[in-house]
Amino acid sequence: MTETATRTIWREVPIRAIDLAESDVFRHNGEWREVLDVWTDSNREDAAEAGEYDDALHRMTVKYLTGLNQWVIVRYHIERAYPGDIVYDFTAFRTVELVTVQAPAGTSPTS
Repeated sequence: MTETATRTIWREVPIRAIDLAESDVFRHNGEWREVLDVWTDSNREDAAEAGEYDDALHRMTVKYLTGLNQWVIVRYHIERAYPGDIVYDFTAFRTVELVTVQAPAGTSPTS
């Protein structure tokens, strides 16, 4: 009896930005990007701590995480420059904004 290999089938799913989580893969400016960190007003201290080492994050934290629970800051992966060296960027979304993520839809036999 031969064993049939399977692969995961993926679909695009819209979710609210507030529901993004680390390791999600989301579409940003037409490109698929992996989420590295998500900061909201509830974990503003973590963003502020990380912002001590990154001026762009510090500016975004001051601008968007104001205690009104309206924004989400996302740090996302762009590429690997060298082994172990990750190039990343930040973006901000309104908490209720829809963001498209990749989600498994099941499996299918490979040919």
